[in-house]
Amino acid sequence: MGQGYKYVCKKCGEEYDIHTGLGMMFPTVYAKTMKNISEGRQGNRRKDLFKKIPYLAVDAEEYYYECEDCGFWSVEQGLDLYEPKDVDKIKKMKFGEKTVQELGSIPYVMNTDLKRNYVLIDKYEHKCPNCNGLMKKRNKIIINCPNCGTKNRPAGGVDWD
Repeated sequence: MGQGYKYVCKKCGEEYDIHTGLGMMFPTVYAKTMKNISEGRQGNRRKDLFKKIPYLAVDAEEYYYECEDCGFWSVEQGLDLYEPKDVDKIKKMKFGEKTVQELGSIPYVMNTDLKRNYVLIDKYEHKCPNCNGLMKKRNKIIINCPNCGTKNRPAGGVDWD
């Protein structure tokens, strides 16, 4: 399930919103993200990890990130890579009628499974497109207006999917 927040800037009146998570599209987005990794679109090091580690997993969820230097924010996929704690356990997991071993790959890995069955092996660095500073994942919902920079609280929230 995803979450969303609607904002109305208290200074300039700009309306904007953020949506995190992925909802029902998660399996499709996850598969596309893994394909990008396997094809080297996130660099050769990650492509090599994909080839080397059986049942490698990625955090494909979307989160709120904020630049530590300039305050620019965006919603992006986590993209951290994870290695299974127990490959045999992963092979036996079922997706529909088939096991992961029968499928030949794991169709998707949810965050709860990442925490329970995987170990972080490669932290993705999110770089600010505005100043090239480091973007950090944040849980706060007080964010800068993209028009004037005023910090605002959400005017409302929604759960979707």
